[in-house]
Amino acid sequence: MALVLITPPGAEPLDLDTVKTDLRNPNDQLDSLVETHISGARKRAEDYTGRAFINREYRLYLDSFPAADKPIELPMPPLTGVTEIRYVDTYGNTQTIESSGVRVDPASEPGRITPLYGESWPDARVITNAIEIDFTAGYGAVGEDNTPAEAKQAMFLLTEAAFERDERTMKIYEDAAMRLLDPLRVNPI
Repeated sequence: MALVLITPPGAEPLDLDTVKTDLRNPNDQLDSLVETHISGARKRAEDYTGRAFINREYRLYLDSFPAADKPIELPMPPLTGVTEIRYVDTYGNTQTIESSGVRVDPASEPGRITPLYGESWPDARVITNAIEIDFTAGYGAVGEDNTPAEAKQAMFLLTEAAFERDERTMKIYEDAAMRLLDPLRVNPI
């Protein structure tokens, strides 16, 4: 299994001006540095929780379909949609399963897809990355959409920690951020 980011997030979950106010540093000369730390805080929080806080598109590669009608779990919840499923059939031809040809379960974490009732997964050639699944994940296009409050607070703390000079204080911020993120962690697939 391999997961590749196709379209990165178009925004960050934290607003630059809000973070600058929180840092008590309205200096516009540091904007690019603050933006870098915001992006780093989001990436660290997403890596730790296994979630996508801002919408983006992924491609999941699998070597084979699961048995019969078993689900395929899609990482980086919340799942917002499945765009397309492609696979190499037993003759070596690429086939497409439209999203309407599967049942998409965005309510589960991680999200799942299964064949429609009474159907099963098609036969795929036994090769590396025989299956490609394009899907979108995230809480919304903008951080103010539905990103969990505890995730935003953790990202504020991680951003603040990046500016902290005292290592003990930095560690306190980082530890507090991880405690806020703990309930959001998703079990790995």
